Amino acid sequence: MPGTDKMERDFQNEKGLSLIEIVAALNIVALIVMVVISTSASSALWINGARDETLVSAYAASIADILRHNSLQLHNQMQTAGAWTAVDENPADAVFAFAIKDELISIEAPKGINTTIMVSYFDDSSYYDGISQDGICEIGGDDAEAILFHGSLIKVSIEMQWDNGSANYLLSTILGAR
Repeated sequence: MPGTDKMERDFQNEKGLSLIEIVAALNIVALIVMVVISTSASSALWINGARDETLVSAYAASIADILRHNSLQLHNQMQTAGAWTAVDENPADAVFAFAIKDELISIEAPKGINTTIMVSYFDDSSYYDGISQDGICEIGGDDAEAILFHGSLIKVSIEMQWDNGSANYLLSTILGAR
């Protein structure tokens, strides 16, 4: 066929990309960009949630530490006044203040966290037969002797909630009066 050699030569000399190749490349780039954007958005949400949980966890642990340090005063206050609750009256400020046995305790607090501390006695009624050769109390049967730790164990619950209602956090622990 005359002219076919010339047409083949013309196509071989062509340089550049066809429209189909350009559209396919743009689709691939768009898919990669969508994956990166969706991954970074979910990562940002996860990081913010982890930051908030770490913040309230550290804050609750610092409150528990202060209560543990003042456990004898706390025990003495509970003997006269019974169980008590402390509520952060102004979560917008950066201070949480409460009193133990007429001593005002102030804690640096993250803004926007509603904090409530609930304190009560914890009665651990455990029954033992006696003490083993190793000096360990053995849990027993019908003739077990009741041992009551009334008044020396204190149950502390620290409840926190963000002002925006995003999450609740509860730390419960048992303290011994010392």
